[in-house]
Amino acid sequence: MNTSMTQSETKAPKAITQEQLARFYELAPLKDEFDALRERLLRALEAGASVEEGGLVVDYHTINQQRLTPPKLIADLGLTKAEVEVMRMAVSPTRCRHLSVHDRSSPFGQALLAAAHSAEKKSSQVKVLPAIS
Repeated sequence: MNTSMTQSETKAPKAITQEQLARFYELAPLKDEFDALRERLLRALEAGASVEEGGLVVDYHTINQQRLTPPKLIADLGLTKAEVEVMRMAVSPTRCRHLSVHDRSSPFGQALLAAAHSAEKKSSQVKVLPAIS
């Protein structure tokens, strides 16, 4: 396997443009509103809310995982394998939630709709919510 990077991949951008800075500055105030709405949508989906019919579709799924790895704990904290195992048993998994919204007519939106129809036929850990009629 060739692990070398192309010249364009190794070069840092020459400059951050004023256009990029202006757009960043323009979008910054929307972050709090976006985060609050995202949280409301996630809570509603978790409670079983349906999605209104329309041009947008929702992809929503959760992943539960532990982020502290034994090698990291052993290396960084000097713990033994037995101590790490005791800690691992005492800590619950971290829950990661993923939410994305896509245009129904986009390739990804079409894939989500196809997955939703397939998921109706079999059990799936990914919850794809098509619009309701």
